[in-house]
Amino acid sequence: MDAMEKVVWCLCFLLLGLVAFRLTTTKRGGNGGLRLPPGPWRLPVVGNLHQVMARGPLVHRTMADMARRLGAPLMSLRLGEVPVVVASSADAAREIMRTHDARFATRPWNPTTRRLRPDGEGVHEQRRAHVAAPADGAMEEEEEEDLVDVLFRIQKDGGLEVPLTMGNIKAIILDLFNAGSETSANTLQWVMSELMRNPKVMKKVQAELRNNLQGKATVTEDDLPNLKDTKYWDMPEMFIPERFDNCIIDFKGTDFEFIPFGAGRRMCPGIAFAQFNMELVLAALLYHFDWELPSGMLPEELDMMEDMGLSVRRKNDLYLVCLCRL
Repeated sequence: MDAMEKVVWCLCFLLLGLVAFRLTTTKRGGNGGLRLPPGPWRLPVVGNLHQVMARGPLVHRTMADMARRLGAPLMSLRLGEVPVVVASSADAAREIMRTHDARFATRPWNPTTRRLRPDGEGVHEQRRAHVAAPADGAMEEEEEEDLVDVLFRIQKDGGLEVPLTMGNIKAIILDLFNAGSETSANTLQWVMSELMRNPKVMKKVQAELRNNLQGKATVTEDDLPNLKDTKYWDMPEMFIPERFDNCIIDFKGTDFEFIPFGAGRRMCPGIAFAQFNMELVLAALLYHFDWELPSGMLPEELDMMEDMGLSVRRKNDLYLVCLCRL
């Protein structure tokens, strides 16, 4: 028996041992007596990993399809040895993020949270600094302080129960770049993609912008309030921005049919910044330029394939032809 065969046999015996252990644990009640929601069938050791990964990297679509077939607002999965509960309805999201949000407010420690909690305490203080810094930056605009200046000033002045260290400041800046740039950029790319696939909607939005601004040189934050504000949706996969006309459902965490920024204690603290940032950039793009698809491409031919990342981004870059208008 050569070395490779020995390795194969060792791996086989190890796998059999893990399977036997897992089956024994399951018979004893491996959930620790908890009443878990229903879920699809699972394999020993790997759990539901084979089902989650069966359709490729777009896990959000796979889980949505599994929840649809199961027909339950809550779905229990096991990813290897990690138990996971997936909420797939507005009512379930409301229970988790509003009624019981304190129980679900924690998260696993990743490198950023470890950096923010060097002694296992003080994450709320760091979050307070994270949220306060942009506000302080706005108030101190006349003194030309930027975000880093504000964080250094908070560090120097003290006043927090846990000191704001250089490591904390680096983690906050990293969070802002990761959560505040990629997500906004991806959203703008998807909006432009959908507008190019729906020329009538594009013309309607541009007409509204240009009628309201009446030839102004630039779009500013003061112009945004004059533009269109933004149980379950009809044709949710279709791009129908008119559905938000005179709609009482908001996106700021109080209506759980639409929660792009989350809700409750885990809600995104940068919602106001993200809203104005994306609206201002999109308004400027549509106000100053007319847009066309390259090489005579038809709207329905535009590639809309998704790719997983920090957020769901376009799989392929978006290429458009811009014609300067103003």
